[in-house]
Amino acid sequence: MKFTKISLIANQHDYYDVQEEIEDRYGVMPSPVVNLLDVALMKAEARNIGITSIIQKGLNIVLTFQSNAPVDLEKLTALLTQNPARLLFTMAQNPYLTIRAYKGEKPPEDGGKAKIAEIRELLGNLTIS
Repeated sequence: MKFTKISLIANQHDYYDVQEEIEDRYGVMPSPVVNLLDVALMKAEARNIGITSIIQKGLNIVLTFQSNAPVDLEKLTALLTQNPARLLFTMAQNPYLTIRAYKGEKPPEDGGKAKIAEIRELLGNLTIS
């Protein structure tokens, strides 16, 4: 299995195809491989809505958008209103959204699985219907 196939994951269907190929060839996937596939899918979903980078800064995550990203602004505004302590949106040439760590939040012990799920849910909530 080459990393090229993982990097070409563009949607959930591709994810399942790569997962099936890995499991057919090597058996049950260890959690670091599952995380690798999850990150590849998260990045594909982010690209689809115009996010150019996802960077971890300490316990915070910064999502940087293209200036013309196809994001539903009403949904973004609603998310910011519902989560003012967690989400911070900054207008710039390339706007960015910071997912801030809660006070006292510890680094994840699950290899980042919950954080990836949180980001994927956020991405789904920003998509134009």
